[in-house]
Amino acid sequence: LLVHAALKSLTPAQRAVLVLTYEEGYALKEIARSLQMPMGTAASHLARGRLAVASFIQGTKEISAPLNKNRPELTVEDIEDAELVEEKGGDQ
Repeated sequence: LLVHAALKSLTPAQRAVLVLTYEEGYALKEIARSLQMPMGTAASHLARGRLAVASFIQGTKEISAPLNKNRPELTVEDIEDAELVEEKGGDQ
């Protein structure tokens, strides 16, 4: 879901090159030919698109971090204890 939002923030050319690369598995040479652009231009769109997606995702994590700061850290023991309570049929 986050990746789809990040893709929507890209230019159409960046989005096309990224989708063709990562979702469709095309080589850069094939993408350049298909989109009728020089290979260097396709490579630039790929590099800039990658940076934009990474920046978008990092920005989203930084925004959501304050929301999670008051949330207690769960340990494996906490999760196992909760599963045992569920198996026994509730809080006891």
